[in-house]
Amino acid sequence: MKRLEQRVADQLRAGEIADRPASVARELLDNALDAGATRIAVSITGGGLREVTVADNGCGIAAGDVAMAFERYTTSKAGGAAYPGSGTLGFRGEALAAIAAVAQVICVTRATGADEAVELRVAGGEVQSTAIAAREYGTTVSVRNLFY
Repeated sequence: MKRLEQRVADQLRAGEIADRPASVARELLDNALDAGATRIAVSITGGGLREVTVADNGCGIAAGDVAMAFERYTTSKAGGAAYPGSGTLGFRGEALAAIAAVAQVICVTRATGADEAVELRVAGGEVQSTAIAAREYGTTVSVRNLFY
């Protein structure tokens, strides 16, 4: 018996959540709706394997929480201890981490009331960079080179 390397385990887990471009788009759309978005734009290139982008005008993610959103077992969808995720479109706590494990992700977000936006780049599950960015309130997530 042998334990899988963490990277291989992460890729297997990602395959359960992000098994095809449509499931990636659905997860990002669920997040946008849960953020209270009233406008959502979706762009798909190369059948979704090259790029899936979802941009919304929701509440955004606080700058201090953006990197945490891409960690395993994290969520903003806590509807109470008895019914986590109640009133939302899902409670997995894995979607963004799983997607980022098998793709290159750029997240640009500006939380309601924040003075500036932040850009986070994640590839293969590892944070590559963070920077100040320009954006109206809301979030844009671009998933590139899915299953690269």
